[in-house]
Amino acid sequence: MTGDTAPATPEHLAKIKGACPEAREAYSHLFREGMMRSAADVLVAVTGYEGYVPAREPKQTVAARGCAFNTRTIAITFGQTIDVVSKDGEAYVPNLLGSKMQAQLLALPGGAASTLYPPSPGHYLLTDDIKLFMLADVFVVSYATHDVTGLDGRYEIKGIPVGKARISALLPSTQSLVEKDIEIKAGETLELPLSLKFDAKAPAAPSASPAPSAVAPR
Repeated sequence: MTGDTAPATPEHLAKIKGACPEAREAYSHLFREGMMRSAADVLVAVTGYEGYVPAREPKQTVAARGCAFNTRTIAITFGQTIDVVSKDGEAYVPNLLGSKMQAQLLALPGGAASTLYPPSPGHYLLTDDIKLFMLADVFVVSYATHDVTGLDGRYEIKGIPVGKARISALLPSTQSLVEKDIEIKAGETLELPLSLKFDAKAPAAPSASPAPSAVAPR
């Protein structure tokens, strides 16, 4: 990240009750930063290439611990499911806002995952029907060349076809976006640092929605 640091969000923080240390850490500011201003929860996607890259796994697992999801941004390929698992002694009731849920399954401590089925590509919000302050942006896209950064700010996207393409990085909480044209060469790893700028004095960003090139291949 460059520019201003993330402002605190006391209104959101006030909704967190009880012993929820991870939640206070995850949701206390507009966005999360790690060491040396590394940006977490950034959706990084590569599009614009020739060919199709299938998803490597049928599902993506999201851990809930301390009243927080382990990420504030989730990206999956259409056809994958989201499995929410409890990693502490709490029960969680995940809900994918924007979808029509047929049944609601609890994620119990030590039990099976609660599986969510996004009905179509698009932008959703993952929350919890008990702990409503738990929020994560969910992007369901039609390709598998995407990743989401952790607190170390790193991303890794494998299997991109050789040739010209475009990389996009989006931080949903601020709508900060950067895009670059790239070229993938056979047998080579492309290391590409990306920077997102935040200006606290800029007009408030609209509610998070997918950037066009980060949602559908061009």
